[in-house]
Amino acid sequence: MPIRTERFKYNRVKVEMKILERLFNNQKPAGKKEELGRNDVCWCGSGKKYKRCHLDSDAHKRRMRNGLGGKPK
Repeated sequence: MPIRTERFKYNRVKVEMKILERLFNNQKPAGKKEELGRNDVCWCGSGKKYKRCHLDSDAHKRRMRNGLGGKPK
């Protein structure tokens, strides 16, 4: 279990560093309207990659709007 705890702390520090960099560089999180690539930083500001954060839920919302239905993964 110590390895998981260290990994969690490391990931948390990475996210906090990205947030601080964004604040000091006056960068705003990518807007939802922009076309995001799978490996871009997520629009929600979590610091995670889009494919690991909101890709599935956004795709599901798009399918529902277009009337194609289906469940998110």
